[in-house]
Amino acid sequence: MMQGRRFNIRHSWLLLLISLSGCAYYPAVTQSQSYAQECRMLTRQLTLDATVINVRDCGDTAESCLVLMVGIPAATLVVSGSVVLLGNTLHWLEYHGHCEQGFVRQTLLDV
Repeated sequence: MMQGRRFNIRHSWLLLLISLSGCAYYPAVTQSQSYAQECRMLTRQLTLDATVINVRDCGDTAESCLVLMVGIPAATLVVSGSVVLLGNTLHWLEYHGHCEQGFVRQTLLDV
């Protein structure tokens, strides 16, 4: 019973690693933000986008392939994910504190 569970967990990690490998992640600005124009907001909503890394540029050594296929995707996912999380938190705070449709304006200032 435990052997089958270990087999599934290993394959899940392998599938996750394969799906992440070969990509570089970067923050991108969401295009449809009409409310940001109406409120004259400074921040923009961000999304996490990806681009495929060319595997042929791997090099001759296994270490360079490992860095290219695992290290770069992991590092860019952590850094870009943090940027998107922080940027969207600031965007959310600005929207709810600055725009008339925001929570702060509707509940606290309209009393």
